[in-house]
Amino acid sequence: MTPRAIAWFPFISMLAVVGLILSGCAPTAAPKTAGEPAKAAPAATPKPAADAGQPKYGGILTRWQTEDPPSGDPNQENTIQQQLSLRPIYSAPLRLDPEKLPKEAVLQGDLAEKWESSADGKILTLYLRDGVKFHDGSPLTSEDVKFTLERMKSPPEGVKSPSKELFQRIAKVDAPDAKTVKIELVRPTAWFLQLLADSISGIVPKSIVAANQKALLQKPIGAGPFKFKKWDRGIAFETTKNENYFIKGKPYLDGIRCLIIPDATTQVAAFRTGQVLFTGQGTRGLTMSESKLVERDVPGTKIVSYVSTTRQELYMNVQKKPFDDIRVRKAILMVLDQKAAIDAGYEGSGSKGGPLAAEWALPETELNKMPPYRGVKDEDVAAAKKLLADAGYPNGFETGFNQGSTPQYEEMQLSISSQLRKIGINTKVRVLAYPVEMRAAAAKADFDVMQIPKISSLHDPDSYWTSAITGGSDNFAKFSDKTIDDLYAKQAATLDVAARKKVNDELQLKIWELAPSWPVLWPRYIAAAWPTVKGWNGMAVLRQNLEFDYIWLSK
Repeated sequence: MTPRAIAWFPFISMLAVVGLILSGCAPTAAPKTAGEPAKAAPAATPKPAADAGQPKYGGILTRWQTEDPPSGDPNQENTIQQQLSLRPIYSAPLRLDPEKLPKEAVLQGDLAEKWESSADGKILTLYLRDGVKFHDGSPLTSEDVKFTLERMKSPPEGVKSPSKELFQRIAKVDAPDAKTVKIELVRPTAWFLQLLADSISGIVPKSIVAANQKALLQKPIGAGPFKFKKWDRGIAFETTKNENYFIKGKPYLDGIRCLIIPDATTQVAAFRTGQVLFTGQGTRGLTMSESKLVERDVPGTKIVSYVSTTRQELYMNVQKKPFDDIRVRKAILMVLDQKAAIDAGYEGSGSKGGPLAAEWALPETELNKMPPYRGVKDEDVAAAKKLLADAGYPNGFETGFNQGSTPQYEEMQLSISSQLRKIGINTKVRVLAYPVEMRAAAAKADFDVMQIPKISSLHDPDSYWTSAITGGSDNFAKFSDKTIDDLYAKQAATLDVAARKKVNDELQLKIWELAPSWPVLWPRYIAAAWPTVKGWNGMAVLRQNLEFDYIWLSK
């Protein structure tokens, strides 16, 4: 199959319209339709992105992260800290062409040399490259790919699978020979190839993990361009060059050293002085103010602004009083001000909206009925107070509020807490390190109110709704409603885009009605690299361009 452009055009276009593009992230091409017949063709070998001069070998790329990665297992965590640390270590079946990003998101082979789909779109066949080895020297075969996909579809006891619902689109996986993987889908699925290019699809060695599902938690073993070297928790996570990488001539770097720097001021100072050459990504990349400082102090710095498939979400624990009462939940959402949270946490760099964005978003006429989107009015505050009084809380109440440890989380919490005080709800803030402590508390429903990213692997409703369906991997509110589950199943089985959009509109309105959670904002992020970092053009969407085999240092 020839490289394929995937679905980011509508998503990027929507954010461009609201005037938030900082540095020319151009739209990408629209996807081909699901079920389209495809002929097998060699996958393109990744090349360094266009940059002045010939690529040079050697050097250590330094960058920052606010926290350690949650673990060394690529399938069990989905945070950006995990993706940044582990994507260079673990190869996936597919990847995105770094030379085309950020203008186009074009799929190309990673472990798969070529691939093809059946005429009905239900059978995908991957043909693996020759001679691929894991970092321990063992061969990577179709059995490893089969094992990894099945592990994510049906995780064993004690194993997390944050994208489990997406992998359950697989009916079965066969490995007819060492180089061939045949994936049968429950139904044709437009986004499935994108999933195979995501970091969550990093292939793990069956021979090691089948015997011990915890084997990779502390010591990652993949087949990517860089090998795990050292992990000093709270200090640094380090990799070294894989001399036996299956793409000849890559990688250029001798290694990558990620410094764990919790403090934002220290992070930016380390970049401005050249102690790190590459910023973090996601929430703790750069703010707009910091990007201006960097641009001034490090001439020639490459600064990239990009969107995310992840939204910041406000959850209420429906298993606890008073949040088991829909009137209390509705009152809280009626005074949630998305614009205020965007201005406070991201200096205005983000967008308002419902649970789905871009082409899946609710019509403006519906969104404008909702106080978080259109802005909170005095009558909304009065109505919220009445709801609380009807629920037995005429004077409000005090509640816990789990807050992430980075500055953006504090600012968003302050904004939300300020809104809640208008209706007599006072928050007792509990600061937790993000992602490890924060997501652990979320998974155990150890919170009253919490604002945390709803991480999505893909820009598709199937990925976004895992926060709302019964037993969903991101359903931290522990909410369950049969109507929601039925609508989710209906939209997932609907192939016609217009018909599927109508079902998803209905689903979004039902979420607003039942109020288990609601988006705080859709953020826009900024990352930067020193001018000595070559071959990196950035990304259009968070989670892209993380392999780093094509990056080189000019000195």
